[in-house]
Amino acid sequence: MARNANKKILLQENRFCIYCGVDEPSTTWDHMPNKGMFPKDRPSGLEFPSCEKCNQGSKWFEDIASFIGSVQWSSVEGHITDHFEAKLGHLVRNHPDALEEMQPSISQSRRARKITDHDGNHAGALNLTGPIVSEAMLLYGAKLGLALHWETTGEVLPPSGKVGVIWFSNENAILDEVPQHLFELLPQGKQLRQGTKVSKYPFEYQSAKANDAVTTAHWATFSGAFMYYLFVSESMDFSVLPEENIHRPGCLRSPKPHSTRVGWSIGPVTLPLRND
Repeated sequence: MARNANKKILLQENRFCIYCGVDEPSTTWDHMPNKGMFPKDRPSGLEFPSCEKCNQGSKWFEDIASFIGSVQWSSVEGHITDHFEAKLGHLVRNHPDALEEMQPSISQSRRARKITDHDGNHAGALNLTGPIVSEAMLLYGAKLGLALHWETTGEVLPPSGKVGVIWFSNENAILDEVPQHLFELLPQGKQLRQGTKVSKYPFEYQSAKANDAVTTAHWATFSGAFMYYLFVSESMDFSVLPEENIHRPGCLRSPKPHSTRVGWSIGPVTLPLRND
């Protein structure tokens, strides 16, 4: 009861949804990163006032990002494996089109097999380039950018503001393809904490605010499975980024794209015999 009362007070103090650009009143408290990203132990913190449309509209891409976040190169704890199986089952039931998109090409599989761990095990691959998965990862980054901007400044990004999203897969990290010079601009990384409790899922983030107080920069990594550079501003020039990497407040209500992949099947397959 006390927890619900605290949430009600917080919503009264923060009257507008941080994801809409001062457009909708806040009616619910949203976790970002979402609870589904964590196997068991998401501590409190990074909770944000949201409207119902943004909270519910982001569920589809949170499901996909949570699955990708559960894919570990090596599992050091059993619950990580359980988490992957749970996220995979959820994707099969609710987003089979996204899972279909993730089937790797021959070249992607070959490239992955060149990567081995210390025991000589070869890597597998997921195709993250399809329209559903690509949009999901960009929107997840945009939501995180809006949330961390509000945490850093205490201000809602207005409708004229933009979020620039750059994301990297664990393949980019393994092959040292993640630019390191941006780390120098950001302070020491932070983790979710609740008293002495720290999440065993290693989500880590960093934030910095520019002198103009309307521009923020952020870096975040999700257990090494994927990572983001995020730039949020009312005035920053985003022309160096592709248009699809730039999002505005209200983008969380974007519907899931349609897949362009042709259907696939796995064998063995038994075909019915015709009796002529």
